[in-house]
Amino acid sequence: MADKKGKKPKPKREKPPPVVVGEEGMTTEELFLKTQMHIESLERQFVQRTEEMTQARVEEQELREKCEQLQADYENTQKERFDIISDFTRQHKAMQDELINRITVLENTICDLKDQLELSRIALEETRKDKDQIIAQKDKEIIEQEQKMVEMADEFEEMLKDTLEKMSERIENTVQSTMTEPPGKGAAAQGDSSTPPPVEGGAPAPA
Repeated sequence: MADKKGKKPKPKREKPPPVVVGEEGMTTEELFLKTQMHIESLERQFVQRTEEMTQARVEEQELREKCEQLQADYENTQKERFDIISDFTRQHKAMQDELINRITVLENTICDLKDQLELSRIALEETRKDKDQIIAQKDKEIIEQEQKMVEMADEFEEMLKDTLEKMSERIENTVQSTMTEPPGKGAAAQGDSSTPPPVEGGAPAPA
């Protein structure tokens, strides 16, 4: 139990930081999602403003028809209700002006939303291009790293092969040198422990 408690926890591997794009510190994916949500919001506003403008036009048409009816009544009653008709006419004029102003405001709003939508689409396209460039750069770096690893593995294999060949040659030379020694020389060499063993090539080392 003491050994287990004494062990240090393995450090967690930290994930690489996300690619940051723009001055706000947002990642490419976050910027893409934010832009897409903004476009969807603008589209909903565009639809809503269009419906409001259509409704306003319908109301204006209805008021026009109502005014025409009132005008007909005015003609039929031979101006008996002149004051009432005049009042309705003034109300219609005021409402008409108000509706015209509302329509003008809505049309300007729709134009602004169209401009914002176009700008958002352009920004989204640029974001996609930047994202593709970043991905292409990362893929290129990965391919280069893989190529370097393959080259290092080849070099290591070649070095290992050369080392094994040299060791095999040394072992073979040692075996051949031992086999070519004259009889009795080996025993004399064992009797005289001060004589150093022969070096490669068969020549004895100096005492």
